[in-house]
Amino acid sequence: MARSDTDEARSLVRHIEEAFAQRAYPGDANLVEDVGDEEEEILRDMAGKHWRDLSAKFLRLHEDALCFLSPEGFRFFLPGYLIASIVDPSGADIIPENLFVVLFPPREEQADKAGMWHTWWEDRVNGLTEEERRAIRSWLEYMIDYSDPTVLSEEGIRFWGLTQEGEG
Repeated sequence: MARSDTDEARSLVRHIEEAFAQRAYPGDANLVEDVGDEEEEILRDMAGKHWRDLSAKFLRLHEDALCFLSPEGFRFFLPGYLIASIVDPSGADIIPENLFVVLFPPREEQADKAGMWHTWWEDRVNGLTEEERRAIRSWLEYMIDYSDPTVLSEEGIRFWGLTQEGEG
């Protein structure tokens, strides 16, 4: 588990906060794309909230929300999940592994014939600014050695330009 009380952790939190500072709330009507039970829960619990105000405990209760948010909602709430996993690793619990899943491109064996999962991922990642991407890459570098290796994919490591401990 990553340590939250280090200079590196505090610096990373500041980097994420600064990178996403200009990201505007997408509006309640743009938080989700579909309407189902999960999306209704997200709207009920997350509408009108800012990512800076959400605790690790709250985000842990909504650990799968990033999968149901619209691309705009995903990009808006993403920094809250990133920061929660740094400042409260035990409260965040499995959030880091979930983040690796949604931030890494789908594995070849996951992509269906229509490429729906790849399109979902591209819709979210392609709308990130360069500064937001740098902050995410820094988070990934920070967390990679503490994460479940089964969630890491070669596709993701290549996409984000990461190296794992012991690699060049």
